[in-house]
Amino acid sequence: MLRFVAFCHFVWALVLLAVAAWFGGSALSVLPHMSTGTSLTTLLAVLTVTASMAAPPAALGIWMAVLGRMTWARSPDVRAPLLWTHGALLVAGLLACVSGAIAMEAAARSAERGGGLLGPIALLPLLGGIPIVLLAILSIGAALSFRPIRPAPGGLSSTNQYRSNLPRNHENTKKTK
Repeated sequence: MLRFVAFCHFVWALVLLAVAAWFGGSALSVLPHMSTGTSLTTLLAVLTVTASMAAPPAALGIWMAVLGRMTWARSPDVRAPLLWTHGALLVAGLLACVSGAIAMEAAARSAERGGGLLGPIALLPLLGGIPIVLLAILSIGAALSFRPIRPAPGGLSSTNQYRSNLPRNHENTKKTK
């Protein structure tokens, strides 16, 4: 189950980094069409907009990749970051789902009165919130059921474990005639 959670984190990291790249590319594509001000002021304005749009999903995507790597490696220290991250994401995902449900009810009322052209837009919070809630529940469940294997006190480190598998006396392992 932990490997599946790690895989889901890697997929979310790719999605978030793609969204960040799209935000950045769309903001930078405006630069040739700006006509006011000098080229330096328009560049600074576009870079500010680009950073404000692309940095949050990029940072979250990088953090998801880090969590995925920690989970894949079954790091003993992965429980706290998984719980903190996905506790906050669970709240955000549930808020998105609730706002999507409220928007769907408002779209239905609007459609009854002859409106409702923008009713399908009410699905957007649900389309974002449901996968976030599913990943958060899966990750919290995996974090709570994960029992880290810690080496025994005075145990061997990973390099010493490798060395302990080697024969102690190399002459004794050679065949004598």
